[in-house]
Amino acid sequence: MKRHLQQLFNLQALPPDSQIRPKEGAATSYEHPELKQFQDAGWVFLESAHQSVPAGDARPVYRDSSGHISIGGNTLVLEFEKGASLADVDRFLAQHHLEVIRRIGKRKLSMLLRTMEQPASIVDYCDRLQECPEVRWCEANLVESIDQRSLK
Repeated sequence: MKRHLQQLFNLQALPPDSQIRPKEGAATSYEHPELKQFQDAGWVFLESAHQSVPAGDARPVYRDSSGHISIGGNTLVLEFEKGASLADVDRFLAQHHLEVIRRIGKRKLSMLLRTMEQPASIVDYCDRLQECPEVRWCEANLVESIDQRSLK
């Protein structure tokens, strides 16, 4: 079952290693427990209306139907159809400007990939790739928070 994700166009996320700092008043006042977890890990959330950030520096923020927050990026997991040859795979990767991070499995038709260009929405980008006849399935590799669990 496909997970429904809604991009929160009013929010952008800056990763902990970002050199960009928020302008006065640009940090979000949007309250959500998972945003707090990300912030505790060094992520900074900006309201898009208060500060624009160069493409590739800020990441889109998504919310699923249960309210769970995820952060997009430029990586995805993709599996090619079983009949695809390695030459077909390499041609597809070059055509779509995808770089292999790691191949998975015996036939190497499943892989973790990085886009060479930062799409506005990695989720929409994956949906478009999913429509290609060579692709069996494709999904965005999102950053998600993990609740702390008490050890008893």
